[in-house]
Formats: sequence, C-alpha cells, structure tokens
Amino acid sequence: MQTLHERLAELAELSEQRPDPGTAAAAAARGRAYRRRRLVGTAATLTASAAALALIVGISLSRSAGDVEPAPAGAPTGMPRELYEPSPWLPGTADEPLGTLAAIIPAERATWTGREDGLVGVSATSGAYRFLDLPGAVPQSLDDAAISPDGRRVAYWTTGDTRLSADSSTGPVTGVAVYDSDTGAVVRHDIATDHGLQPEGLIWSDAATLLIGYGQQVTGDGGPMEEQGMSTSGPWLSWRVGQDGPAISALTPGADVEDATSGRILVSDHPRYVVTDGEQSSRRVFRIRKDLSVSPVVDASGLQVAVVSGESQEPGYTGSNPNKVLVGRLPVRGQGAARELVMRELPGSENTFDVVAWADDEHVVLLQAADESSWNSPDLVVVDVRTGEERVLLRSAERRTNFLSDHYATDLFSRAPIAAPEPPHPWDPRVSTGLAAAVLLAGAVTLIVWRRRAPA
Repeated sequence: MQTLHERLAELAELSEQRPDPGTAAAAAARGRAYRRRRLVGTAATLTASAAALALIVGISLSRSAGDVEPAPAGAPTGMPRELYEPSPWLPGTADEPLGTLAAIIPAERATWTGREDGLVGVSATSGAYRFLDLPGAVPQSLDDAAISPDGRRVAYWTTGDTRLSADSSTGPVTGVAVYDSDTGAVVRHDIATDHGLQPEGLIWSDAATLLIGYGQQVTGDGGPMEEQGMSTSGPWLSWRVGQDGPAISALTPGADVEDATSGRILVSDHPRYVVTDGEQSSRRVFRIRKDLSVSPVVDASGLQVAVVSGESQEPGYTGSNPNKVLVGRLPVRGQGAARELVMRELPGSENTFDVVAWADDEHVVLLQAADESSWNSPDLVVVDVRTGEERVLLRSAERRTNFLSDHYATDLFSRAPIAAPEPPHPWDPRVSTGLAAAVLLAGAVTLIVWRRRAPA
C-alpha cells in the first residue's frame, strides 16, 4: 500500500508528462493565441482603414490634378478652342499668376464656410483655369470687371471707406483697381465719395487706357427710403495705366458709352450714335434706321459698324434676338449732321445673339448658334463681312458662360486658337475630409468593439 509521500510523488510525475488544462502553462498558451487573434484583427482593421483613406486621397488628387502643363517661355497666345464651366474649388493666383489671359469668367468661388462671387482667369498660353485673387474687390461687382484687349490687365471695382454713412447694398464701391496678369501686381485708385459709387462702366479704349464711368450714391443705409439706390452722374475718367492716376476725360458726364477699341469710342445718344476719341477731337455722327436688338460695334478705324437686327415678322414686336447681322460703313468725314447709314445683311447670320468685336477690318466675331436647336450652346464665330465665310473660333461647353467683349482679350481673335484640356473639377475638400474622418472613426469603433468581444 502506497504511502502519502509516494502518492504525491507519482502525481507530480504524471503532471509533468500530461499538464492539466488549468495549469499556468496552458493559460500562457491560451494567452499567446488570444494575442495573435487581437493582432490579426487590429492589422486587418488598420489595413482596411488605410485602403479606404488611400482611395479617398487618390480620388481627390485625380479630380484636383489638371492636365495643363505650364507653357514654355515665348509660347504663342490665343483663345482656347472651348470654354468650360469652372469648378468653385479651383485654386487661386496668389502664389503664381497665369500670365496673359484669354478670358475672364464670373463664377462662384467656394470656401470652407460658404460661397461668394469670384472671377476665373483662363490662360492664353496653356488654357489653365484659376480664380484671380483681386485685393479689395467688390464681389457683387465682379461681373463688371473688364479685361484689356491684350489680356495683360483686368480692371475691377474696389471697396473701402466712405466719408459719411455707406450704401452697403453696393459694397460700398469706393474706387477702381487694375490687376497685372503677368506679375500679379495691383494698382488701386480711390475715388472720394460720401456714400459710395454707382458703377456705370469699365471700358478699355486700348490696351493701356481705361475709361471709368460712375455715379455718386445720394444717401447711405440710414438715409430716406425714397433716396435709397439713387445716384447722380459723375464724370468719365480716363486712366493711362502705368502713368499718372485717372484724369477727367472730355466725354460728357453720364454719357452712354457703348463700345471702345483702338482709341475709338462709340457713344449712344439715341437715336444717334457718335464715334469719337477721348479728347473728342474728332466726331462722326450717324443713325441706323433699323430696329436693333443690341448695341452697335465699331472697328479699329472707326469707319465700319456691325450690329444685330431686332426686326421681327410679328407685328408690333421689336428687339427680336437672335437675329441677322447688319453691317454698314461710316463716312470718312463726319463732323456735320447725323448721317443715316446704309446697312446690308450678312449672309447666313440669322442665329446671331451679339456682335462681340471686329477681329480686323474684314472680319467680325459673332456670338452665334448653328441653328435654332443650338440656341443654348452658341459659339464664337469669325465671319468675313465681304463673303459671309465663317469659322468657329471658340466653342462654349456651357451656355452660362458670358460672351461679353469686356470678358475677352479681343486682340487674340485674329490669332490661331490654342488647344487646351478641360480644367480639373476638384472635390469639395469638406467632403473628402468628412469621409476620411468617418473612416478613422469607424476603424476606431470597430477595434474597440472587436477587442472587447473577442473570445479569450
């Protein structure tokens, strides 16, 4: 019969050969397996989160990265073959100006806290799109910005202090500035005002001379309701940019300036029109005895005029647009009484919305649709006024784009267009940031829950 000591020794020997599941060694083995499962689960969660983040970043970068390479020095300038609706999340020009511009496009600019009116510049060398960073600009007046004919300058209205209570509904507007698209430099000129200015026109008469038309607001926000929004006419200023500040021009205060090119200024004095210069040293007065739907446009010589008719087949209906284009020639000497011009129709121009400019003395640039079915997507078309032969200069991918002559570098109309890719359409960074935060949060929650519920 075994003694107690012998029985204990036998049990000790058996325990060494076949460990009991409840011993420390077994517990250690289970702990190692549990740790491995936790590590595998953690790695899988982190890998999935990293893959999702990489996908978000990749999509954001692919939408933000443009295909536009910087144009080499001395690259030719021209209008792009197409214009596109710009993204509100395009970058600005604060760090790198675009150089010579082909066009400016008023567009909404998005920020982290909302949206505001902005102005997009389109490069005349690469076709790149960026928001122009314009110090002191009045957002609601950026539609009135004007690009110089050579595409090197952009004029816009600025805001600042008034001497008395301001009319905040207009900004207030207190001056004008010119942005240099090559250097990014800005030259500002403030105009003394009690309550703010009423913008009436920024018109380039040549590549370096800006005509500035404005009125003075009668009262500010606290003034009588019946005077709110009222203004008095001010003088037209002429500013030779790069030299002294603006000076009062010889134009009549409040004159209705319709167009200007190469120093020739077209003033409307309905039903008469006057072609003059800044000093009014020469005057050609004419009438057009036709119903018109838009204002006439003169060529660089001041001797030819083109306009879109407003005549309609419906009795009593006037100002019909789109319509056909009328072309006429002014007399060489025109200091006397108004001459009625003999106008002729331009063949094949029935679907024209506007005459944008003269490219030279034989070609006009029209905003024209191919037919009635394409009225919502017109093109810029160059037409020979002698033969009616035409070619498409620029196709607009969006009807909303404004085909106003003061939004285009008109000197480029006579040059060959450039091929430019569609600009990027960056994601709203708030969306990508929110998605990234959601992925990180989901990963963290998954880890916490799994680690708590994982079997030991």
